[in-house]
Amino acid sequence: MKKFKEFNITKRVKIVAVVLAAAAVLGGLAYYMLSPDELEVVAVDEGKVAPKLIGVGNVAGDHTMTIYAPVSGEISRRYVNAGMRVRKGEMLVAYKDELQQQMVDIAATDVDYSQQVLSAAAATRAKYQSDYDTAKALDEQYKQEYDELAKNIHELDSKKYKGDYTNEKDRNKIEEEKLKLQDKLAEAESGLKDTDYELERLENEESDDDDDDEYEDYVSDAQSYTDEIYDINSRLLEIQNKELELPLDGLKPAEYKRYTGYQQQLESLNNKWAQAKTDMSTAQSLITAGQELKSDEATLAHNKQLLAQAQKELDKAHGGTAAPDNGIITECLVDAGAYVEKGSPIMEMQSDNSYIVKMMVSRFDISSVKKGQKAKLMIGDQKYKGKVSRISQNAINDASGKPKASIEISIKTDEDLIVGLESDVTVKLDKEENAVRIPTACVYTDDDGSYVYVIKGENKGEVTKKYIKTGLADEDYTQISEGLSAGEKVISDAEAVNYEGEVVKGIEGTE
Repeated sequence: MKKFKEFNITKRVKIVAVVLAAAAVLGGLAYYMLSPDELEVVAVDEGKVAPKLIGVGNVAGDHTMTIYAPVSGEISRRYVNAGMRVRKGEMLVAYKDELQQQMVDIAATDVDYSQQVLSAAAATRAKYQSDYDTAKALDEQYKQEYDELAKNIHELDSKKYKGDYTNEKDRNKIEEEKLKLQDKLAEAESGLKDTDYELERLENEESDDDDDDEYEDYVSDAQSYTDEIYDINSRLLEIQNKELELPLDGLKPAEYKRYTGYQQQLESLNNKWAQAKTDMSTAQSLITAGQELKSDEATLAHNKQLLAQAQKELDKAHGGTAAPDNGIITECLVDAGAYVEKGSPIMEMQSDNSYIVKMMVSRFDISSVKKGQKAKLMIGDQKYKGKVSRISQNAINDASGKPKASIEISIKTDEDLIVGLESDVTVKLDKEENAVRIPTACVYTDDDGSYVYVIKGENKGEVTKKYIKTGLADEDYTQISEGLSAGEKVISDAEAVNYEGEVVKGIEGTE
């Protein structure tokens, strides 16, 4: 009985203990479930930010060259392949020269022909010029003889002059007739010159039956003009004689004999003088106009220039295409047997006199990059020093389709590098000694910009996303240019993203 009671007492104690323990657990669980979660926060402070831009670029020559075909034609041989290192002047491509040789032959034929045309024109002009000079000399000679005879006749006339031997009406009539004849002479000489020009044109052109008939018509016209010029000159001399043949009174027999002798000489002189004037007009009309001869000379000069150009193209074909500088062939755009046009690209190469690394930089980092900033480069297990030498001013899309700016970093090395290899790049950006900063791990970025998480109410409250503007940034700290002040607190816990909109308690941690 006692034993039984003891058993019951013990059992009650144990039950009470279990109940109390369960109550404690449930109470703690309730407290845990109802109390807010705790997230670490850090305070915004001031200090140094020494940012570095870290990325990956590709090795390239300091400048890229596109090599163009110097001539049109078929490529007979290509001496290099992509990836080969070449020296300045080394042969890259050879060409067949049939086309260039053909152009030289054609140009040489044109030069020979234009030279023959010019020589013939010059010889013809020289002959006509000689005929003109001879006729002009006779014209001047006959004029002097005429003046002398006229002087002698007028001396006799003056010596025995007994008054006016003709009336004013006759003199005016003679003068009027002379003026009319001079006008007709000018028209005939102009017509002869135009006719000779047409004859020369027809002689230089390929003719057919119609052209032969036209040529005969012009020959007939030229003869008509020549006959007319001769008749007019003869008539003019007759009028001049008519003035001298006016009756003279009171001459003695010896004087009259001398006078009639002068008249006979004058008549003979007039005939020869008329012929000399006609010959002079004919020769003048046949002389090649100076402008026409200049045209033949210009044609010859032009053809010689074409020949020189064709010979230059032939020399280029013989010389092929050589490397314009030391470098590496990066792409061959043609093969042997291909036909290329002059000026078309045939190869791409990069200079290896010095090297650069090209790297793409996002919009968030490009504003921090400046020319002259130092950089460390790692190509494989080799380390190199460099500096930013160029910042592109136009963005291009990277592999993900996002626009980025390209920067170039010159490499200090005398080694021969392989272009196209990847290089790890670390650029030392400008630093700030007294920057308002927070740990870089606290900063997040989306399409709207940079942001952090803060707790409304400072130590306890709702987790809220807050957009900020950042400045410099390194691996540890990011500069805050707008949105936060020194002393404010931001969530440093990586779990903050999962608590947005929930109430938490901030626990200040170490930076």
